[in-house]
Amino acid sequence: MRYTVFIIMAVALTGCSKPPKQVKSSAAVGEITAPGHWHETTILNDEANIQVCSERKEQYLIVLTEPKSDFQLSMSLEEFSKLTRQGLVDANRGKATQPQQIKINGRDAIQSEIRGTVDGVGVFYFHVCVEGEKHFHQILAWTTSALENKNRSVLESAIKTFKE
Repeated sequence: MRYTVFIIMAVALTGCSKPPKQVKSSAAVGEITAPGHWHETTILNDEANIQVCSERKEQYLIVLTEPKSDFQLSMSLEEFSKLTRQGLVDANRGKATQPQQIKINGRDAIQSEIRGTVDGVGVFYFHVCVEGEKHFHQILAWTTSALENKNRSVLESAIKTFKE
């Protein structure tokens, strides 16, 4: 009897998970695969091309896409990353880790972690800049500092699904 209850609960919990979903950019130049418990929103950032989250789990992700033509022809991915990272650090009175060069679906990217505060609450961000063919993409994924360890892998997994 004890095992039957356990099996029924396990099956019920497994059945409750929702499949991941594709979320396309409003600018039609990118997409991510969001966890099934996330939903699209419009309240995180007025300029974001993708906005997804789970408020209940304090998991948030936005993608900001900017045409390379908006910058000097010599703007590199490193310079774009430094510029946008410093803005986030300043806005959150935070500190950033040393940027790391990575690849996201074959595209060059730079990732760093930022810890700071927003309205007195500790926050943890992944700041990732991806170089596309004609665009720079800035991916910001965040949670509260208290939930950093719990939410880190979900945020990282979502970031890695970005495609131009």
